Amino acid sequence: MTKPSRKKPVKAGAKKVSALPRRTRSAATSRAEIVSTARKQSTILETETKFAEVLALIEAARRRAYQAVNTELVDLYWQLGAYLSQKIDSAEWGAGVVDELAATLARRYPGMRGYTRRNLFRMRQFFEAYRGQKKVSPLVTQLPWTHHLIILSQTRRREEREFYLLAAIKDRWTKRELERQIQSPSS
Repeated sequence: MTKPSRKKPVKAGAKKVSALPRRTRSAATSRAEIVSTARKQSTILETETKFAEVLALIEAARRRAYQAVNTELVDLYWQLGAYLSQKIDSAEWGAGVVDELAATLARRYPGMRGYTRRNLFRMRQFFEAYRGQKKVSPLVTQLPWTHHLIILSQTRRREEREFYLLAAIKDRWTKRELERQIQSPSS
C-alpha cells in the first residue's frame, strides 16, 4: 500500500519559483555596509575614550565587589570546614549526618549551589589542610574557591600547597595558569 504524496498539485500555467534569492547584493551595497560598520565602531571607540575615567571607576568597583564576595565565601567555607572537622573529629557526626546537612541546605536554599555532600567534605579538607599554619591561614581568603580546589586536589605535601598558594596570590594566576604551573615539571 503506498502513501499518498503530500506535495500540493501544481496549477496549469503556473510559474516555477527558484529557491535562489531574486536579487543579489551589489558590491557597492557591501562596501557601504562595511564603511557604515567601521564608522559605528569608530564612534563607539571615541565615546568610550571620552568616558574612560567613568568606565575605569565602574570596572574597579566591580573588581572590588567580586573580591569582597569571594573573600566572604571562602571565609564561610573555612568556618564550615572548621565546624564539620570539629563535629566529625569528636565523633558527634558521621558521614550520614553530613548527608543530612547537605539535604537540609538544599531544601532551605534551593537555588544555592555548592553545598553538596562532596563540597562539604572539601570544606573540611580545606580547613584541615591550612589550620595551624600561621603563615598561610590569613591568606586563604585572597584566592577564589576554585583555586583552593585545584591546589588541594593536585598537591600532596604541605610545602607544595603553601608554595602554590603564595605564588598564585603574588602573581595573580588564573585557574588555568595555576593548573599549568602545578602540572608542569619543575626544572
